[in-house]
Amino acid sequence: MNGGWAVVAVGVGLLAWALYADLAHDSEDRLARWLVPTTLRWGRGCGVAAFVISLVFLATYGAAAWVGAVLAEALGDPRWSLLVLGPAMLAYTPLVFAMAPVEPQGYRYWRESLRKAGAQAGADRWIAWLGGVPAFVGLLALVMTPFLIFLI
Repeated sequence: MNGGWAVVAVGVGLLAWALYADLAHDSEDRLARWLVPTTLRWGRGCGVAAFVISLVFLATYGAAAWVGAVLAEALGDPRWSLLVLGPAMLAYTPLVFAMAPVEPQGYRYWRESLRKAGAQAGADRWIAWLGGVPAFVGLLALVMTPFLIFLI
């Protein structure tokens, strides 16, 4: 498989995984049920809490990418980074697809999940918007990862 097809295969696989995780395991609602009580402990700063939590998820993915790059460099082939980045991408993709504004309606479904989990109308907006900023950057990182592994 050449580099371009590998990028497509990884991208389609991650999209299918995110859809499966949401449809079969209700990952978006599960994340909301965990995130809402955690962020509401911060009171009016619930949006900042969502931002920090989302940033920690992104930093964890970045650390995995760094470990993968070190491993690939030591072994002489960028594909070795998949030993670390494969599981990291599988773990991070459902979080990104839940928190980032990747659907045509923006945060509509995510905010519904947050409200079902107990967030009030104003809190769901802050959690969605501020938590979505690092998640969107994480989406860009997820998109760039296969390009860096297979095409560079």
